[in-house]
Amino acid sequence: MKTNLLEKIEARLPQKMATVVQEIRENEQDPEKMKLREYVSFACGHLYHGSIRHMIEGYRPAFYMSTGMDADRAGLLSSLQILYDSVSDPLVATFIDTRRATPYRRFTPFLPKLVPVLATFSIVMFTAPSFLEQPMAMLAWLFMTYAVWETVFTFSNVSFDAIGTVMSGDLRERTLYTTIGNIGRQASGMVPGFIPVALEILTRAPEGEAAIMSETNFFTLAAAVFAIIGGIAGLQTKHLKERLTSPPKEGSVISRIIQNFRLFFRNKHLLLLWSCEIPHVISRAAAPASLQFYVHSMQNAAMQSLQWTIAGIPQFLAHSLAPFFLKRYRPSRIIIACTMANGISLLIMFVIGRIVGYTGWMGIANVMIFASIGWVPSGIAGIAMRMLQLNTFDYVAAKTGQRAEATSLMMFNMMSKWLWALAALLGGFALAYVGFQSGAAEQTQATRDGLFAIFALLPAVGNLLGPLPLFFYKLEGKEFDIRMAELGAVQQEKQAIEIE
Repeated sequence: MKTNLLEKIEARLPQKMATVVQEIRENEQDPEKMKLREYVSFACGHLYHGSIRHMIEGYRPAFYMSTGMDADRAGLLSSLQILYDSVSDPLVATFIDTRRATPYRRFTPFLPKLVPVLATFSIVMFTAPSFLEQPMAMLAWLFMTYAVWETVFTFSNVSFDAIGTVMSGDLRERTLYTTIGNIGRQASGMVPGFIPVALEILTRAPEGEAAIMSETNFFTLAAAVFAIIGGIAGLQTKHLKERLTSPPKEGSVISRIIQNFRLFFRNKHLLLLWSCEIPHVISRAAAPASLQFYVHSMQNAAMQSLQWTIAGIPQFLAHSLAPFFLKRYRPSRIIIACTMANGISLLIMFVIGRIVGYTGWMGIANVMIFASIGWVPSGIAGIAMRMLQLNTFDYVAAKTGQRAEATSLMMFNMMSKWLWALAALLGGFALAYVGFQSGAAEQTQATRDGLFAIFALLPAVGNLLGPLPLFFYKLEGKEFDIRMAELGAVQQEKQAIEIE
């Protein structure tokens, strides 16, 4: 029975993909329809930004400490950088939305011209020049190189996120390019998972033998690999096009900035979607304990890479099912089902782990299987969430006649970052609560059990509570179509009156 099912899937999947490609090719004759290379380029853009961001965010603190910087100073430097992020992000997004660009050239001017600059500074910020002997000089170097990188990345990433809202107004095309783009996003998140393994191989040597390279040089090499791979993918963003227009905002610079922020705060449906991030503070609080769980509880850091790989493969298959589900079910219901399935699988993992442990083969299999099962539908939920966001932008545009995607996405992301900062703080408290000792080679059994509880329970609770605001979200399905039709009729009446 299983063999027959697998054979059907293997037979139908290529056929389905061929059908989709053929349909896209046929639509290419229509200048208003997206081209196949645009879909591929959108996935490449996600791979470009995602791979570089994962490298920078995931391994920057470890690089700082590899240079000899103590943990307190590395923490201070990271805090200063977050402060810089909170200042630069709104300035960049406001500049993009406020400048007097043509309706079809609001975001494309920043893609892909910034690719070589971003790739270069992605490497430079992972270097520690030997001539900077003074700690304060090194601190200044690391801060300044990050500041330049962050500014360039923000211009590129905000433009790319915003262009994803105006590439097409057709629901089927949106679903398809968001699905394909998310595959690129997932690929960018899987690859960094192998860094702990490579770090262990290249910088750890048997006693009496020299390591192949230092940790500092390893991070520089890893950054170069990510910059090159990401840069090649990023150059493909030159094929992306803007199809949904927005008339240039009139008035002074200050008045245009006020208009942009007013559009964000008038977008109550987008704010409702952001409220889903609040319960996920509990989930993200587990992040600081994740690697520590694999290192100290499972006593093998490579298990994290293995788990990411095991989860990544079925995630790709699940992504291909997103258009199927979105065609039949409301996006909000898909998100609710997926995130709750994730939470339930983690609860099951915790219960079984308490019974069989997490170090024997049964315990390891339990963690690998149920943690991966929880991850599988996350990509579908991410695509569905993007569909809901796009609906809010269209609704505000139909209601006001204006669009401010860059400012809105920036504010959404910036407010989410504030929650993530709170989650990091709570994660530190959680580690202290279970008695985790930083720098200790061995942890007590009670601490190892506590790391497992943080690893499993906090994400479970966050996933079960996260989708609750979506029960109040109404801007989808037939109700959305009716509202848009009503707004369209109102706009036509206004235009008729203005003409008269």
